[in-house]
Amino acid sequence: MAETRTGIATSAQGWQEVYTSWQAAVNLLKNVPSGSAARLEAEELLRIYQTKLAAAAARRDQENTALAAYTQAITQADQAQSFQEKNQWQAAIAAWEDAVANIQAVAPGTTPYTPAQPLLASYQTALAQAERGLQVSEAIQAAKPALDRSCGGTPKVCQYDAAPTAIRVQITYGYDQMVEGAMASAQLQGNSAIQAGVVSQVNTFLQELALISQTAQVPIDLYNANGSKFGTYSPQASGFIPQ
Repeated sequence: MAETRTGIATSAQGWQEVYTSWQAAVNLLKNVPSGSAARLEAEELLRIYQTKLAAAAARRDQENTALAAYTQAITQADQAQSFQEKNQWQAAIAAWEDAVANIQAVAPGTTPYTPAQPLLASYQTALAQAERGLQVSEAIQAAKPALDRSCGGTPKVCQYDAAPTAIRVQITYGYDQMVEGAMASAQLQGNSAIQAGVVSQVNTFLQELALISQTAQVPIDLYNANGSKFGTYSPQASGFIPQ
């Protein structure tokens, strides 16, 4: 029975059943009376069965350890996602690191090993994203005075917040309407000075954002008042990338 169960065991419970069967066989052999004709053969079998019993115990324990690590990793990943949704980046990073460590602790050859492998790659990617999120969050805090100056005014020029990998800056409806109105009025009047002034103001605003992005070393995504993205400033590209 123990040999049969060894051939079909695919879980910690299965290996526990293997262990139980070998334990039962060992106990029976130990009960063979001394001095009986069967005692010598029983002692020889006992050495073999005890070795198999120890192997079954080791495999059962390995399966239990692997299952515990796999289960804990999934729980930690759920916690990390919850922290991430709340922009609690330090806690998210710690949870993702624990999830990755537990997935890596799942031993090859154990039942959870195969389903654990795709999780490892996704958890490592999520960890990198959380680390980037923390960088963006810290960058926004450091750049807040400059962003407040650039986005301030009457009407307010823009609003900003953290995106997963960039600072998200959106032009306000009031400022958008003011710029469009000024440009339309200047065209009707044929006043190139007003047009040049509006263009200069917008360019100054963009230059300020570029400096903020370069200083923070974090991209800035730019959105129109209607929510459509119209460009990204990338420190690596040293310029705006239109959408």
